[in-house]
Amino acid sequence: MGQIVDVGVGRLQTIYAHPVSGPVNAGVPLGYLDLAFGSRLVEAVRAELDEWAAQAVGGLFFDQVPTSPFSIGPVAMAVRSARRLGFDTVLLNPGRPTDSLYRGLGATVCTFEGDWVDYRVGTEDGVRPGDGHVVHGVPGDRMEECLDLMRGRGAGWGVVTSAGCLVPSLIAV
Repeated sequence: MGQIVDVGVGRLQTIYAHPVSGPVNAGVPLGYLDLAFGSRLVEAVRAELDEWAAQAVGGLFFDQVPTSPFSIGPVAMAVRSARRLGFDTVLLNPGRPTDSLYRGLGATVCTFEGDWVDYRVGTEDGVRPGDGHVVHGVPGDRMEECLDLMRGRGAGWGVVTSAGCLVPSLIAV
């Protein structure tokens, strides 16, 4: 639960997200795509989406999503492409509140990403009910407590991991 799992298909990684209103053990595997704040080539994003379409995942998790209204184009393209491939569940992770235009894309926006210590203190202004929350560094015996806190804050989706960051392979060594 709440772990990052390598599914053994090249560079593809799966993240387990939880619909917060459901049971804790109802983790949904989501394909992970790094949008590099909108700087990835459209062809590269589409090729990775095609790879995910051949996998048994319940949706997609777009990470490193930009927040500016001037950068929404590549994100809109990625969401539209995901929908055309049949993905109903799409999470966008800028890790903080975005421009309101992003809410019009029809995807869940993850408006909090941070560690367990910061999450226990609270979330920023601009976090709305139904948003996604991404919390890392959660001790294994505190996972249930974290999901309860997400429910109390009105999160629609939660990604909880005991790892120090969402995708450990992104840490420079």
